[in-house]
Amino acid sequence: MLKGDSPLLRGEAPADDRVLYVDGLLRVTSAERSGVPSVALVGEIDRTNSPALARVLREAAGFGGRLVIDAARLSFVDVSGVRVLLGLVREGAATVSEVPAQLRRLLAMLHQTL
Repeated sequence: MLKGDSPLLRGEAPADDRVLYVDGLLRVTSAERSGVPSVALVGEIDRTNSPALARVLREAAGFGGRLVIDAARLSFVDVSGVRVLLGLVREGAATVSEVPAQLRRLLAMLHQTL
């Protein structure tokens, strides 16, 4: 399970959210917010879970509309995770909201934006 005090980090998702993926580092939940498909990412993305994340996000994006990815509760993202997110954004399949400071710094070092 993920570390932290938040119920989301302890493995609980809001009642209206559906768990799409969970491992020892990352939890992905989906919900529809104001008629827009969205997912929330909680925890860490690295090379061990970025392939699974890419698969889950592509499936979620395929359910219709442009997927909104809430990244507010990401505590760590490595370059493999950045590639996954950038790929979806560049394809026009998703937008990323609430980009945390550490991810913004990594993107700046890579001369990229989401």
